[in-house]
Amino acid sequence: MIVVVFCSIISMLLTYLDSKERLRNGMAFSFVLLAFLGVIHYDYGNDYMAYYNIYNSIIDYKGSVTDILSGDVYKDVGWTVLCLLFSHFGGFFVLIAAISIFENFTYYFLIKKFVPQRHWAFALFIYLFNYTYYLLNFSMLRQGLAIALGVMAVILLKKTTHKYILPILLLFVAFSIHSSSLICSLAYLLCFFQYKNTKSLSIILSVLFVVFILSRDFMASFIEPFLVFDTFDGFLEKYSERGQVSGLGLLFLVNSIPLFVAASLYYKEATLSIDEKHLLLLASIGVMIVPFSTIALMISRLAIYFSVFSIAAFPVMYSKISDHGLRAGLVSLFIVSQLYSYYDFFTSDTYGVPYNDFKTIFSVL
Repeated sequence: MIVVVFCSIISMLLTYLDSKERLRNGMAFSFVLLAFLGVIHYDYGNDYMAYYNIYNSIIDYKGSVTDILSGDVYKDVGWTVLCLLFSHFGGFFVLIAAISIFENFTYYFLIKKFVPQRHWAFALFIYLFNYTYYLLNFSMLRQGLAIALGVMAVILLKKTTHKYILPILLLFVAFSIHSSSLICSLAYLLCFFQYKNTKSLSIILSVLFVVFILSRDFMASFIEPFLVFDTFDGFLEKYSERGQVSGLGLLFLVNSIPLFVAASLYYKEATLSIDEKHLLLLASIGVMIVPFSTIALMISRLAIYFSVFSIAAFPVMYSKISDHGLRAGLVSLFIVSQLYSYYDFFTSDTYGVPYNDFKTIFSVL
């Protein structure tokens, strides 16, 4: 815990200096440090050893290519292929290192490409201190990788000429690694619309959010039959069984504020680029899904595929608030709520022990 928190603070400082143009490449150094922690970590988080055992069972299996493609070796074919591939290129530790490097590069790229430099520190704060992203990636190895692949697909759609083939390939790979990432396809498709009438979009988001809260029992019972992913099984389901999603209390209301800020900007038809409209919409959908998680807890795992775009969307969104006092108040409230959840994460029964002592691969090499 101390190691991760300390490195997170150092990364924030480096990025802040970079955002003020006092340290060139400060944010790049930050992500190198963050990726390095991921590269060297060992048995840190809830499911590291479970994945290690899965890896060993996969490479020890003597089945045919047909067995692999049919899911007989392991239910997610893409993960099976990755394990078999890295068994010839360094083993499990190298696989974990490659995943960490790719994930942190993806989020570095997300911030650098979509967030103005002066807001980089705020974006990194969301990535680090919303435990759902950087911290949980130490545990949810498959889904964390699938989410990063989905994010990279959207980045490539927006910032490169590879608008179709490569992003779609990444989405396919993500689905083969964690079947819940099928929802990434929706995020990808939403980015093709122009949303010229943002006032209507504001009304739709606000009304749907209220309806979802008032009828969440009915809506959850309607959605649950569609959640047939085997990936939400025993050793991973506990991620969605956090106290933060057990009820619609004060913290939920505070965390819902960004949705209404976004709706307000849409309604006022504030000056937003098409990229900003898309990212803000995706992040808002992530907030809207939260009420369902109080009934069908696994749904909170699906929300991450959308809420992850808040890393880039929220800094831009808050910068659009013209009233300085209101902006400062809302940002402060947001930061306090994130820090509270971050503290609660490290002191919880579910994560406290697995995330307490940071161990490295050097202890077993």
